[in-house]
Amino acid sequence: MDLLRLAYKPTALKMAFSGLLGAWLHATIDSIYHWDVQMFWPNKNYRPLWNLLTQSQINDICLAFVLAMVALYAILLALQLKKNRANKNLKPQNVESND
Repeated sequence: MDLLRLAYKPTALKMAFSGLLGAWLHATIDSIYHWDVQMFWPNKNYRPLWNLLTQSQINDICLAFVLAMVALYAILLALQLKKNRANKNLKPQNVESND
């Protein structure tokens, strides 16, 4: 997250949740998009998600999520920069005292 200039403190719970959510969402999208992905293995003939949406619809949904992610990143980055500027202004300046 340093590369993206966003404050983030990873925890084991956040990483486990993100990993599981990402893996299952990916497998779910693949089961709609690809015939050979068997979400409900060992029942090889049960594919309720296959062709639920057209490939064009899936591509449009993925594009919408990418655009939403870019917008969210821009908002988070702006908030982080604003917070950094506010913290910088709150720090005491090196003022020489005439004691």
